[in-house]
Amino acid sequence: MQTLLFVTDLYYEAKGRNYYEEDLFLTSKLREDFQLVLCHPEEIETFEKDFDLIFFRNVD
Repeated sequence: MQTLLFVTDLYYEAKGRNYYEEDLFLTSKLREDFQLVLCHPEEIETFEKDFDLIFFRNVD
């Protein structure tokens, strides 16, 4: 099984949308096919070398 690093800011503010809910839904689906770790953009350097794929979302 491939490994996926999902990089997002769960506190990302957007007018009229709850991005954290979308992130949680997406990661729940991705976990069906990947070993997945969720991390904040400020922590990516700690993890980036250990994953096959890095997915960025809600990152400034």
